[in-house]
Amino acid sequence: MASLIRVENLHLTYNPDDEGAIPALRGVSLTLGEGEHLAVVGRNGSGKSTLAKCLNALLMPTQGNVWALDQNTRHRSAWIAIRSCIGMVFQNPDNQFVTTSIEEEIAFGPENLGVPRPELRRRVDAALEAVTLDAPRDRDPRYLSAGQKAKLAIASTLAMEPRCLILDEATAMLDPVGREQVMDTVCALQDRGMALINVTHFMEEAAQADRVLVLDQGRVAALDAPAPLFAQSDLCQRAGLQLPMPTRIAQGLVSRGVALPSDILHVGGLVEACVAYRERAR
Repeated sequence: MASLIRVENLHLTYNPDDEGAIPALRGVSLTLGEGEHLAVVGRNGSGKSTLAKCLNALLMPTQGNVWALDQNTRHRSAWIAIRSCIGMVFQNPDNQFVTTSIEEEIAFGPENLGVPRPELRRRVDAALEAVTLDAPRDRDPRYLSAGQKAKLAIASTLAMEPRCLILDEATAMLDPVGREQVMDTVCALQDRGMALINVTHFMEEAAQADRVLVLDQGRVAALDAPAPLFAQSDLCQRAGLQLPMPTRIAQGLVSRGVALPSDILHVGGLVEACVAYRERAR
C-alpha cells in the first residue's frame, strides 16, 4: 500500500519559549496508506486534534516531520497542495461556512483556486451526490439541521478533490441517527478509494476503521486493528477508552457463561453470535 501521509518523531509544544509551555505531542510516528481508514482516539487533551492539524499543515512541528504526498509540511510553498490533498472537517461546521447557500458554499474553495466554471459545476454536483444532502441548493447553511451541516462541510471539502479526509470530532454534536448517516457517508467515500482519518471519542466509530491510533498524553499508546486493540481491556482502561457497546455486551455475556467470540465489535456480529449460541444450545 502506497504511503499517503508519513509522520516521523513528531513533537509539538504550545508556547515552547514560555514558562507555561505545553507539550501536546511527544514522538508520534505513523504512516497512512492510500484508501486507508484510521481512527484516532484518546482522552480529552491527549493530542488528537493537534495531530490532525499537523497533518495538513495547520500546525508546524516543534520537532520531527510530517510528509503528505512526499511534501514536507514545513515548506510554506507546499501548503496549498497539501491542504488541497488533505481535506479537514471540524467539530462545528458553522465555523467553516462563509456563504449564504449550499451551492455557493461547496463551490467556494475550488472557485478561489481558479477552477473553470464547467469544472466547478461538475465538482459541486459530484460533492452533493457523494454526501446525499437532501436540501435545496439555494438554502442558507444556517437553516440546515446539524446532520445536514456536517454533510455540507464534508461536501465543501470534497469539492477540493482531496485524497484524504480528516474528520476532527465532526460527529460530536450529532444525535445517534446523524452520526450514523455521516459515518455511512464517509465509509462510502473510502469504498471509492479515499483515505479517512476520524478523530473521535465514539468507539463504535473507531471500530469501523482499518486501524486505531490511541494517544495518551501526546504519545502513541497503541496502533492496531480494532479487534485486537479492544481485546486489550487493560490498555483501553489506562487510555481512558470505553469499549464499543457490542463489545461490552458480549464481554458481559461471556462473564455469565455464554460462549461468544472475543472479537465482537458491531451489533450485527453480536446478533449473529447470539443466534449461533442459541442454536448450539438446543
